[in-house]
Amino acid sequence: MSKSIKYSRTLVDYLMPPKKTRKVKSPLADGCPIGDAGAGCSVSGKNYEIKIAKTCKTVRSPYMELPFNTQPMDTLGGCGADIDIKLNWRAESDIGVEAKRPTPDWMQMKLDKNKEGIWVGVGAGKIPPASKMIFETIIGAANLFGGKTPTFLEHPVTHSEWTTIKKETPEFKDTYIPCGDNTISQLYKAKGCQYIQVDGKGLYHTGEDTCDFGVPYFECPQRVRIRLKVHTRSNKKGHMCLSVMAAAQPTKLKDLKASTYSLDAVAKLPPSLLPAKTSKTPSPKVGPSPKKKKTSSPSSVISNNNLGTLVAGIGDLNI
Repeated sequence: MSKSIKYSRTLVDYLMPPKKTRKVKSPLADGCPIGDAGAGCSVSGKNYEIKIAKTCKTVRSPYMELPFNTQPMDTLGGCGADIDIKLNWRAESDIGVEAKRPTPDWMQMKLDKNKEGIWVGVGAGKIPPASKMIFETIIGAANLFGGKTPTFLEHPVTHSEWTTIKKETPEFKDTYIPCGDNTISQLYKAKGCQYIQVDGKGLYHTGEDTCDFGVPYFECPQRVRIRLKVHTRSNKKGHMCLSVMAAAQPTKLKDLKASTYSLDAVAKLPPSLLPAKTSKTPSPKVGPSPKKKKTSSPSSVISNNNLGTLVAGIGDLNI
């Protein structure tokens, strides 16, 4: 039996102003590039987005003359905060799709303690305010790391120092917090995605099948993982770059029932999508050529080599 949690509208209204929290400056902010993307995310994720975009460019919505996708490949979402794939259903870019490969961590959020000692999301712009609030609601008053604060949040540490600390502090191991089977759908719905496209599984909606494709709701056993993520073993000052990260995880993705339709293969596209219209330039009308006497003049050579026909046919080429 699926376990869904219905979050209040306050949490899923991503147009609401962000909750004000005290910004905590990390001691590693200098010379320590910290991001949310995994090491292999940029390559494998980007390639999958390109595959989806290319497939969607071959079709169009029954309501639009434009192809279903018109994004330049260099504007796809990647591992950033942008929507991965934007589609044209009833208006340009009115449908958002999150493209996911079967990786352990899906949406991620960096955590830090505020002045009250409560774990909150940090990193403005990385995820929508409503997604941030969903994470914070799930984490709630969880006693992360047995109440201990990871050392690197208090002062910089070297790799050798951190190795020793980690061995001596079992509380710094990964923590798993249960959450609803619909959490991932709620997180991406708040981001502005009506659909999630999963490699090997197909297309799912995040709460409403806006395009009436007949695809299922994305719902499966899930959890939130809290871990201490290593970004760099040594920055320019010789210190490690680490952060506390929360990530939503589907725990039994292999058992998820595959969707009937998918956006990553032409043969699996929803049948309501139509072939994209081609933009061929109409051929100019060419009248009959006047008869010319056979001579050795240049015009006779052109006519005898049928180049006149080739020139007339250039109008058929879409250059």
